[in-house]
Amino acid sequence: NFSRSDIESRIKELGGAVSGSVSKRTDFLVVGQDAGSKLVDAHNLGIRVWSEKKFQMMAG
Repeated sequence: NFSRSDIESRIKELGGAVSGSVSKRTDFLVVGQDAGSKLVDAHNLGIRVWSEKKFQMMAG
């Protein structure tokens, strides 16, 4: 499992931006086991949701 800071650092290394909220400008959401209201928001907005495992596969 990654820590939140590990995931944030990797996203920034790859040129991405990290936000504390989900909006229509969000490209994807990385979720852990206990995903909360942001997961609901992402689904409502049609945003792709990635597990930590999917993130690891995609980001290397």
